[in-house]
Amino acid sequence: MIKRIKQDKYQYKHPLGSIVVDQVEVGVSEKGRRSLPAHEIERLNRLVVLNFLRENYKKSIMDDEFTLSASSVRAIIVFLGVNQIEFGHLVGC
Repeated sequence: MIKRIKQDKYQYKHPLGSIVVDQVEVGVSEKGRRSLPAHEIERLNRLVVLNFLRENYKKSIMDDEFTLSASSVRAIIVFLGVNQIEFGHLVGC
């Protein structure tokens, strides 16, 4: 049986960056293993993407040579739920 607890100041790492969230629901197994429920992972992924966009949006418009790393592109593709061809169409390549 998994017990649900609230954890304060949770650091979440993602290919698009890391964030610290005030409170996260964590599942704890009988053996003490911790895991995030799917709804929390989805929420944290959205927060990371929003933070990434906030930090990079102006740069991408102002800089003619704005680039993304391969891991950032992969993370965006996974987040959007598209394949590489669909992503290429979205960004005009």
